[in-house]
Amino acid sequence: MDILETYDNYIRDKAKQDNGWLRASSAGRCFKLQQYNLSDKTPEPFTDRTLRLFRLGDLVHQDIQASIDLVQSMKSSIAQSHVSIEKEITISEFGVKGHIDMVVFCKEVTEIYDIKTCSSYKWSKTFGHKKNRDENSDVNYKLQLGTYGLGLTASLMSKPIELYLLWYNKNNSHVKKVSVSNEWMTKAGNYWQALQETLKDDLEKGDLNCPVSDWECKYCQYSKYCEGE
Repeated sequence: MDILETYDNYIRDKAKQDNGWLRASSAGRCFKLQQYNLSDKTPEPFTDRTLRLFRLGDLVHQDIQASIDLVQSMKSSIAQSHVSIEKEITISEFGVKGHIDMVVFCKEVTEIYDIKTCSSYKWSKTFGHKKNRDENSDVNYKLQLGTYGLGLTASLMSKPIELYLLWYNKNNSHVKKVSVSNEWMTKAGNYWQALQETLKDDLEKGDLNCPVSDWECKYCQYSKYCEGE
């Protein structure tokens, strides 16, 4: 039996497909990429190695979420908080859908958590020696989190929202909880609004947010289309 091939096929079968909506988790990405995601263009498939990395992150998510579910199931019915796992959000005005890793509904505040598994290199760019840090290393993560906050705002009325990134270092299992300013909800709204205003344009590489970051082109599943234009 080819165990590696069997596992890779299993992971590919579990890969989620887009359904005509923009994904909340793609906040901050290249505008041209977002156009392609909504088009009939066929993306290059991820390599098996990349899918295995994604799956590792999924498993960490599931373990953390399962632990919260277990504790929640043993709580008294008069508990002061309730946890929702993989809560779906929809922002119709921007055509965005997504799922929040964890939402903790407390009496006075609602806490939103986005779990981020990362390599030691990514960790060092955010939490390492100050000379090695990159202040923009987690911008997209914050925009994603801000998008989740926007998705919950309408249903929460006046209840305050607190945003948190829960970092997990895949190399050494270090974990860090980081509070994120609610200003990222405004920044996320500005990003999606700007994207909506350009979706019907014939964007070219070099236009506004095409790409947002230089590294995007190297890993883009649609690079062959941009290169051929």
